[in-house]
Amino acid sequence: MKWDYWFQLFLQKHCPARGLRPSTIASYRANLKRFRLWARLRLGETREPDEITTKDILDFVTYLRQERSNGDCAINSQVATLFGFYRSMVALEQLEHRKNPTNNLPKIKAPKRKVHDTLSQEEAERLITSPVGNTVLGIRDRAIMTLLYGTGIRASECAHLKVSDVDLVTRTIRVLGKGGHQRVVPLNTSVVLALENYRKARGDLASDQSFFRTRKRSGASRGTIYQRV
Repeated sequence: MKWDYWFQLFLQKHCPARGLRPSTIASYRANLKRFRLWARLRLGETREPDEITTKDILDFVTYLRQERSNGDCAINSQVATLFGFYRSMVALEQLEHRKNPTNNLPKIKAPKRKVHDTLSQEEAERLITSPVGNTVLGIRDRAIMTLLYGTGIRASECAHLKVSDVDLVTRTIRVLGKGGHQRVVPLNTSVVLALENYRKARGDLASDQSFFRTRKRSGASRGTIYQRV
């Protein structure tokens, strides 16, 4: 089917060529599957992706907003995925530019940025010192809290840290950020001490292994860090 072939071109060729992270590609895949399911149920099994119209996409947006009660962020994510998907099909010469259904799509209202609550210094200190005891996991959790607070790196960036990325002599870590871009982040004294305490409690590891480990000695995932925080 053309749907499957185009999805493969977009997700397995176009997106990796752009250097997109697996988590971003997974989000695109979920959005496209959601649109494909809606098209199959509302437009029929035989409607191919090159037969989708601007009206169809607007009907899909209406469905998301009215029937699924999706907010602006979720809708913008869906629409952005369709924009990227159809533009890539034009670039890959699977679709003529004039037949791109997103060409005349009106701009969807951008979501308002939320002002998030922040922790006071006292609250931050209570959070960092909340892991109790001198167990390896307790020391690890305190190191994670201290690192996140002291550097502002993302949970996923924390999870992806390798032993070789952490240099406590130069007081820096090498972080792999969005789009596969690397950056070097300096560490303050509190972070260095917390990481050093954890490294001693954890023991030596090969340079290519994850710096933060779980109880089962596997690398801590983004979900693990979220759960611990």
